[in-house]
Amino acid sequence: MKKLSKKFMLSIVAIALVVIALGTSTFAWFTLSNKASVGQFNAEVTAGEGMELSLDQINWYSSIPEEVIQTQIKTNFETEFEAEPVGVVNTNGAPILTAVTTTDLNAFNKLKADQTGWETAIANVDYIKIKIYVRAVNLNTVSIDSLLVTGTADDWKADANFTDGSGQSVISGEFVNVSAANAARVGIKGTSIFVFENEATSDAPINHVLGNTIPTNGQADYFLKKNLVNPNDIEGAPESVIDSDTTVGTGVEVLTLNPLTGTSYNTGNFDLFVWFEGFDADTYDSILKMPLNIKMSFKGTPVVVVTP
Repeated sequence: MKKLSKKFMLSIVAIALVVIALGTSTFAWFTLSNKASVGQFNAEVTAGEGMELSLDQINWYSSIPEEVIQTQIKTNFETEFEAEPVGVVNTNGAPILTAVTTTDLNAFNKLKADQTGWETAIANVDYIKIKIYVRAVNLNTVSIDSLLVTGTADDWKADANFTDGSGQSVISGEFVNVSAANAARVGIKGTSIFVFENEATSDAPINHVLGNTIPTNGQADYFLKKNLVNPNDIEGAPESVIDSDTTVGTGVEVLTLNPLTGTSYNTGNFDLFVWFEGFDADTYDSILKMPLNIKMSFKGTPVVVVTP
């Protein structure tokens, strides 16, 4: 199992995640073998001057130690797995991820194993969800300052004829350059919601921006050719997915901090989500054998003191 190689760094907060697949899968989308394993989560979470971070509201850090992040991920998984023993665990007790979809970051769904309908996906079993608490002195908002999603690209040998996300025909036996980064989503839910996907690219690996419109080409057509059913047509399939942006521009405000009575702190919290969007045109099985690196930074806005 490869270790997570990227770390939580940058000006205020940075977060990195690597997912590696357990083995080779046969069909695209939500098949039983179409899962990725989070092995070890090596990370550093660093706060800028005047800001502290916590995962439990008890222990506060200017830089959250790697072992604290690792323990939280595993604890979240064990709690959910014990309550809903339908997840799959690898040999080191880490969670297993699969392709999922959502319209609002509140409920995530995945295709049933028998492909007859949809079922609820479980946080920290099928996708990652981490709550991060913030306290700060003289800061009143938190914004995403930068966000980078990368992954190693590789050639996948198609085993069926299908139409890719660009509308081009792919012949069985041809090689298609793919990357896990093209199917990944990163979501932040604080006092506002922000979802990120990589921008479109014309160079290999070609990325097709999904937005909130479910495509009929790419993974959907590949799934159809392999399984003789289009996932978009399976009863209960959503008409759209949560919308996304491909840039954070000069900053995206996601959290308003409020005064904590009896202290000098302004506080708040947000949820961080990481998942593979099953309806993305580029969510082929082969991407789940690849590393995914996510790096993001946050910045705070100082409290403005008005002098009479």
